[in-house]
Parts: sequence; structure tokens; C-alpha cells
Amino acid sequence: MILEKYSNVQPSVVKILINSYQQKRLSHAYLFEGAKGTGKLDIAIDTAKMLLCKDGCGTCKTCLSIDMRSHPNVIVVEPDGNSIKKEQIKSLIQELNKTSLVEGAKVYIINHIDKMTPSAANSLLKYFEEPHKNTYAILITENIQMILPTIISRAQVLSFSKVSDSIMRKNLLDKGISEEYSRILPLVTNNIFEAQELAESEEFKNMLDVIYELGNIYANKYHNALIYFHENGQFVNRDNCGLFLDLLLYYYKDILNHKMNLETIFPDNVSLVKLREIPTETVIENIDYLFNERNKLKHYVNVPLLLDRVIQKLDWR
Repeated sequence: MILEKYSNVQPSVVKILINSYQQKRLSHAYLFEGAKGTGKLDIAIDTAKMLLCKDGCGTCKTCLSIDMRSHPNVIVVEPDGNSIKKEQIKSLIQELNKTSLVEGAKVYIINHIDKMTPSAANSLLKYFEEPHKNTYAILITENIQMILPTIISRAQVLSFSKVSDSIMRKNLLDKGISEEYSRILPLVTNNIFEAQELAESEEFKNMLDVIYELGNIYANKYHNALIYFHENGQFVNRDNCGLFLDLLLYYYKDILNHKMNLETIFPDNVSLVKLREIPTETVIENIDYLFNERNKLKHYVNVPLLLDRVIQKLDWR
């Protein structure tokens, strides 16, 4: 069964969903809650496949159409900008009330349900009060405390646990991912499948190359860091800036690891021998600075300007 591939990362959730499906006792509404990167949306999509594909294969026309968000019986609602608006929920309900041209269950998935406006939440609540036959809701959140208690009470809550870094590392190594990547990836995502995609992406490799080279420049002063970044880091943009800053933050934390003779995240990084000369208070100050700059991405900021500030700030001499 398609959900079994998640058994090593979310065993409790998978067991509940598979057993309920096999016993024909699925709830009309589930609330998937847990930290970012724990596989909530992936499992929601594959739950829809389990309901609509008799073999639960993941590769047939039905399953592929669900992946492409083109199956008429599966509707995925995402925030429009910073919120899920009343109009989106009204449109969803209108679609669910239509007679489907395709046999089988209807599944609607609302991602980041905590971002619903009050009017959107009230509209959904009215629909929730009279569950429709063979219609299933999967609500997803990283902030369950932001959801109306009346919505929580009408759904079965499934809590997704954070996969430990050691288990993530072992899973990645077992899948043939390098030791270097298997140390780094669990720090930037808790999703084994997302980690695999990153490991195979040219963009991720380029990010690491740029960060290693910036470390070499900071350590040995043979080039201007900002000029180097302008020449080689133009692929970093609003969409992937968060990942880049996360990697840079962990690279800088490695300086502290090296100073304290702890295991480093970035293995065989010879520049750390030189970078450990940075005063500890400066390292801590710059880690705090990186963390604060990373948080600014939650709001509208000038990303190129932010990156320029970061590259210059870390140039310690």
C-alpha cells in the first residue's frame, strides 16, 4: 500500500490511516499537525491516492493526475498570499457540492489551515457541521493553537513527530546519499523525500560550493567575498534564500563546533582551522545576526540587499 513507504518516518500516523482504511472506518476529517518538513502534505496526497486508486500504486493515470493537481475529485487549497480567504473556501464548497464526473471519493486538502481568515474559518465550519458521504477532509497545520477549537473538535487529530537527525542520517546513507550530505540535510529538512530531492539537485550542490568558497575567502583573504558572491551566487533568490541562509548559519555554527572539539557538520572543511581564530564572541554575534536576517524573510524584504549585508557582515577582518 502506498502509505507504507512512510512507515519508517511516521509509523503511528501511517498505522492509523492504513488500519482505518482497511476497516472502512476512515474519519470524514483529519487534522495533520506537526513541525515543518514532517511529511504532512505528502501523506495527505498519498492518502487521496489510497482512496481513489484501487491498487494504491502511485504510478497509474489516477495517481499521476492527483500529483499534478488535475484530478477532479481531489482539491488542494493553499494560502493566497498570506492567508486563505473566504472566497477560496466558498469556491471549494461549490466544487464539492457538484456531481462529479469521476466515480469515487472526494478529498479536499487545506494546507496551512491556520492561515484562514476568520470569515473563511466560519464558512468551513458551516460545511463541517453536515459531513457529506464519501467526502474526506485533510487539514494541515504547523500551528494547531491558531485553529478554532470548534474545527479541531470535528476532526481526528494526527500528530506528526519530528524525525531524529540520527534516523534521518541513517535513512539517507541507506539510500546511497553521501556522508557529507547525510550530515547536512537533516538540519534543513525533516522530510526524507525532500532531502533526497535536494541531494540530487544541482542547485543544492551549487549552494554548498558557494558556501565552502566563501568560507575559504573569509579564512584566507585571497578575494573579495562580496565580489565573489555577485559573480557566483546570483542563483540565490527569494524562493531559495531561506535554504541558503540556513546552510550559511550551520556553516558558521561549525566554527563553534571546531573550537569546542565537537563533531562538525561540514566534514573535512580545512578552512575551519583558520576560521576558529575568530573570537568566540564574534562568532556568537554573527550567528545571532544570521538568525535575525533569516527571520526577516517572513516579511517582504529586499533579498539582494539582505544577502549583500550578510556576506559583508561575515567578512571578519
